[in-house]
Amino acid sequence: MPYQTQSAKSSAPAPALKEMPEKAAPKAKKSPTAGGYAEGKATVAPKAAAAAPKTNAGKLTPAQVAQAVEWYNEHPLGPKLSKKIQKKVDVVADGWIGPVTVKAIAAWQAEHGLYVDGIAGPVTLGAMFGKPATKPPTKPPGADSAASAFNKTPPKSDYTIVWFRGVKMNARTKEMVLRAETILQSDFGHKDFKFEFSQGSYNESVSASAGTHAGGGALDIRTVGKTTKTVDHMVKALRTAGFAAWSRGRGHDSLPPHIHAIAIGDKKASWQAQQQVIEYAKGGDGLIGTKPDPDYDVAGKPIPAWALPYVKAYL
Repeated sequence: MPYQTQSAKSSAPAPALKEMPEKAAPKAKKSPTAGGYAEGKATVAPKAAAAAPKTNAGKLTPAQVAQAVEWYNEHPLGPKLSKKIQKKVDVVADGWIGPVTVKAIAAWQAEHGLYVDGIAGPVTLGAMFGKPATKPPTKPPGADSAASAFNKTPPKSDYTIVWFRGVKMNARTKEMVLRAETILQSDFGHKDFKFEFSQGSYNESVSASAGTHAGGGALDIRTVGKTTKTVDHMVKALRTAGFAAWSRGRGHDSLPPHIHAIAIGDKKASWQAQQQVIEYAKGGDGLIGTKPDPDYDVAGKPIPAWALPYVKAYL
């Protein structure tokens, strides 16, 4: 696939999100956006000004939405409670709380006079369902266990080159792929799901890739014949496993349908692939220009804890 440097809007990290119903929310302020950088130049985008504070109008900045999604990744509520919350705030009840649900929860909090942070903590849950406030679970129950199990454990630093399902990759990337499959099977209900690849790593023969697949950690994954929801889940699972991943060929670009993925922290990745990881952290689409991540609203940016040191400076 063509070299896809990312460019995107970015916001400085927001303060920690907490349930604070007694606190009056400050008035909204507009948050400025930052420019991106051009294909092939890797000129780092300027830092954006500080994100606007949470407001009682039910609006959160992109950084605050991302932080709330991260909270749910670290404190899974379980599919049953998640679906119940989603029905309450009138969004699709699929059992996964991502950016769309977070924004709907924030609007519900504002409408009911609660502190707006998009997090369904004890106070919000009590207000929603008329029950005494209880602490949400801190350990992932049932179907949420796979993502949590991998969150703090990095893959082994094994860069032995292997052939896997018809393409070349290193053992570290293979372990991350198997993690993503486990997440798809356990957390999203795709029983026996297996990724299929159209291009692997250590491949310099495809000129259109412009070096992104020349080193380790780079994969192109087939999506033809998959439903929209399945592709959404594939992107989410890959991101949760530690890949910078984007769907292609779904109307936001002119590329053939597939998912492009780069393993975060791969020491053998090409320079071009490393720039894509930086752009993913900044929220870009991985293509020419300054368009935002097209998968953010359905997949969020669930960077696992072990991968944060590689991208923290760019978030």
